[in-house]
Amino acid sequence: MKSTDDRKLFDTAIGSSAASGNIATIPQTQATAGDGTASLALGFPPETFIARAAGGEPPRGQDMNGLLNLLSSAMQVLQAGYLGPFNSDFAQGIGGYPAGAIVAGSTAGTFWVSTADANVSTPGATGATWQSLFNGYATQTWANGQFLQLASTATQAVTGPVTFSGTTIVPTPTDYTQKQAIGASDADARYARLEGGNTLTGVQTISGTSSTAALNLTNPTAFDGSTNRNSIHFRQSVGTVTADTFVQGASESGSSWAVVLTGASGQLAAMTFSAAGMIATTAGTVAFTSQLPHTTYSGTAGAAGSYTITTFTDTSTPSGKRYRISGQTAEYTAEGSQTISLPITLNGVLPGAWGATMFWPTKINNNNDQIAQITATPTVSTIQVNVDILGSVGTPTWPCYVTWFLEGY
Repeated sequence: MKSTDDRKLFDTAIGSSAASGNIATIPQTQATAGDGTASLALGFPPETFIARAAGGEPPRGQDMNGLLNLLSSAMQVLQAGYLGPFNSDFAQGIGGYPAGAIVAGSTAGTFWVSTADANVSTPGATGATWQSLFNGYATQTWANGQFLQLASTATQAVTGPVTFSGTTIVPTPTDYTQKQAIGASDADARYARLEGGNTLTGVQTISGTSSTAALNLTNPTAFDGSTNRNSIHFRQSVGTVTADTFVQGASESGSSWAVVLTGASGQLAAMTFSAAGMIATTAGTVAFTSQLPHTTYSGTAGAAGSYTITTFTDTSTPSGKRYRISGQTAEYTAEGSQTISLPITLNGVLPGAWGATMFWPTKINNNNDQIAQITATPTVSTIQVNVDILGSVGTPTWPCYVTWFLEGY
């Protein structure tokens, strides 16, 4: 048999539309012996199997319709998937339910399975030989106590250690005073990382001792409106601590901060922190590494297109920097001009601070006839270099190159 075979479903019981005179209700036993009526006990009785001439009774069509109606109605219930409830009269009539029989419980969705043959006990009663069809299966109540629910709004408690593998995503906390989980990105945006790399904004209040590798920052005082405001004391973290080893931060004055170093011998030195970020001491202004002259270059000496940039700190320029750029052109094989793109774009060119000269990688003769010229005022991004032959002074030698320079800010 295949699942696609016609199951001959009884959506209508046989004889359901028959006239009342054409269908009989079949009794358990024959009401009048010998009258030829059918019953469940006899079916068609013996007299229907005897010829009428010999005193027999013919089978009745009403009984046939009644029997077929009874059988098809019972099959229709089974075809509809209905398992009836336990019936004590039926159990007595069949000598008890067999082992493995299934009956419906009084609550929809509950079922009982007989665990014994000839079973006439009532399901659910004490000592009854029936068990739930779902015995050993997880119930919703049991599952709720064992597993986390994906769509629950109630608080769910987990006891014992828990190990997660892979990425675990938690929502952004809405109340940091509660016991809400926080993700790594939210934590990075809110808390300082122990390994460093933090940018702290706003007022930071430190209670107790905060240690660095060599110093302890202790007892910072708040702005109090006095002359000596926001004084911060640093103290050595090694050796014998005495009053002589304190370094005291002095008061704010305008847009600058002054720090005075004090000890047993009195004031040792003073530092001033200006609003521009500069540090001035009694010995002079302190330069940062970024303020020292430094050089960058590309290529090698004598190679076409190579250049060198030297950067100086120069407070006289609008940018606070001065750049000296020098380089070598591509080769010339005849008179002509080259426009060189500067390796950096300047804010401005210093007046008169540019020039050019001829260059041959090796000496060929002493009377080369070419000259190098800057043919226009350099811009913040280009310089124009021209090569001309003077005439009859000497003999031009090709190829040649031009080295150039300019200064800007």
